[in-house]
Amino acid sequence: MKEFTRLNMEFEKLLSTAVTVGRLEIVRKRYFDICGFVTEIDDAFLPFVSGYIVSGLTTICLDIHALLYGFLSHTEVVAYGGIIGIATFELILILVNGSLIESKSKCCLETSKRFNMNKLNTETMSAFTLFLENMKNTDTGLSFLKLFIVDKTAMLTIAGTLISYIIVVLQMKPT
Repeated sequence: MKEFTRLNMEFEKLLSTAVTVGRLEIVRKRYFDICGFVTEIDDAFLPFVSGYIVSGLTTICLDIHALLYGFLSHTEVVAYGGIIGIATFELILILVNGSLIESKSKCCLETSKRFNMNKLNTETMSAFTLFLENMKNTDTGLSFLKLFIVDKTAMLTIAGTLISYIIVVLQMKPT
């Protein structure tokens, strides 16, 4: 994440001076090098991130069900509550960090919104626009089975799923 922040500062410095195709190409290459590195990290951690999201959600859901409808002793209630707390904390940790990586990878797009492109010549404007489009269309971050990138919307979707599950479990009281 620090590399994306450093790149953004470099990009801001570039935009505050005379933008040339050569200097823009250096920033573009560095951006895609960092994205490549993040992709390699995602490939290495893919089974762990995906596995933990699935097992964490499953653990939370089953333990909530056991807490609500199981005949548990006080010790078991504390143990299940602790397991739910730890699983929730770890799930939040993965989702927040995945979301931060994804949002930091788009920080140059936010910086470019403050830049007046009217100062650029046609060749530089074309290179600048192409760089922004490539950046916009590049999904960078931790992924879940390469199906989607863990970002803020994924975090909210998972939270909504858990809340919906709890509501359904509360309404479907076993007899």
